[in-house]
Amino acid sequence: MDGFMLSRKRGSALVLSALIFVGIIGLGFSGCNSGSTESDNSSFSGGFVATDDTVGSLSLTLNSSTLPVSETTGFHVSVINQDGAPVPNISVFCDSELGIGIIEPTSGQEITNSSGQMSGRIGCAAPGSFQFGCRLPVGSSIREFVQVVCEGPVPAGFAGFENAGGGGLGNGSSGGGVDVPSDGVPGGTGTDGIRLVQMEVIDNGQDSTLSIDTIQVNCEPDPNEDPILEPFFDSLIKFYIVNNSNQAIQITGYTYTVPNATGDGTPSYTSPTIAPSPIDGGNEVAPFGGELITTALLTDTDDGEKAFIGSPLNIPASLGVRNISVAVSGRNENGDTFILTGAIGLNFGNYNRCP
Repeated sequence: MDGFMLSRKRGSALVLSALIFVGIIGLGFSGCNSGSTESDNSSFSGGFVATDDTVGSLSLTLNSSTLPVSETTGFHVSVINQDGAPVPNISVFCDSELGIGIIEPTSGQEITNSSGQMSGRIGCAAPGSFQFGCRLPVGSSIREFVQVVCEGPVPAGFAGFENAGGGGLGNGSSGGGVDVPSDGVPGGTGTDGIRLVQMEVIDNGQDSTLSIDTIQVNCEPDPNEDPILEPFFDSLIKFYIVNNSNQAIQITGYTYTVPNATGDGTPSYTSPTIAPSPIDGGNEVAPFGGELITTALLTDTDDGEKAFIGSPLNIPASLGVRNISVAVSGRNENGDTFILTGAIGLNFGNYNRCP
C-alpha cells in the first residue's frame, strides 16, 4: 500500500550464500540406490568414464519450479557425450537444500537408461526458496542446479515426506528432506524468517484508509433540528505477519512514533506498548509459513476528538501528513525476542464522513 516501507531488526544473521556455495562444492551421496525410475539398471557396463573431455552436458529440468508445501513434482536428467549422443548406464547423483525432500530415488542416486536419461520426484517439505542439483560421478565437474520455490502455509497434519532423501546441500550431510536448519534462515529456529509484510489502518470501522478523521461534526444542516453526529470511530492498525521459522511465535505488543505530533514543532511522540487485540487473529502465529492478521489501537476517541494512545493531548484538527513508524515485538518458543519495524504515511484532518 502507498506509504508503506519495511525494515528488519535481527538478533543474528546467516551467510546463506556461503552455505549454498559450500553445499555446491561438496554435492554428493553415499549409500545404495533405492529407486528405479525410468532406468535400466540391469545393463550397466561400466564402459564410459565421465570426464570433462567425454561428457558433453547434463541437463536438469523440473515439471514445476513453484509448489505449495506438501506438494511434489517430477524432475528429469539427460546426459549426452561430447558428440551429442546419449550416455547410458552412468550414475547421476542428486541432492537438495533442507526443505526439499527427494522422494524418488530416495538415495539421490540413479543410473541413466539406454537414452541417457533418468527421472525422479521431489517435494516441498518447508516454505522457502531452495537449491536442487544433480551431478555426474567424480572425475567430471559436470553438474546443474535449479531453484525450487516452496510456498506456505504448511497444511494441517503435514509432517514431511517419510523416508525422503536430500538435505545435504549447505548442510554437510544427507537427511530425510524434512529437517530444518537450527539458525535464523526461513525454516530455522531463529527469528530471521519472521516478516511484517503489510500494514493497514481502519478509521471508519471497516475500510482501509490513509486518512484519519480528527473531529466529529454534526451532519444535520438545519440548526433547528436535533444534531445527527457523524460516524466516528477509534482508529485501528492491522499488521500482516508471516512466520517462516519452525517455531510458533507470539506477538506481544507494538509501539509507534509520530513526528511533531502536535503540529507546532514539538518533539516526536512515542506511544507506550500497546497489546494486540484478541479479535481478528489474536497474537499467535504458527510456524512453517503461518500467517496472522492482528489488530491494535492507533488512536482513541474522546468527546468528538481523537488522541494518540497514551497522549494527554488531542490530535490537532488539521495535523496533516505524518510518517508513522512502528515496532512490533514478539518472542518464539525458545524465548528469543524480535522486533519487526515498518512505517506508514497517514493524513490527519477534519474529513466529512456524514452519510
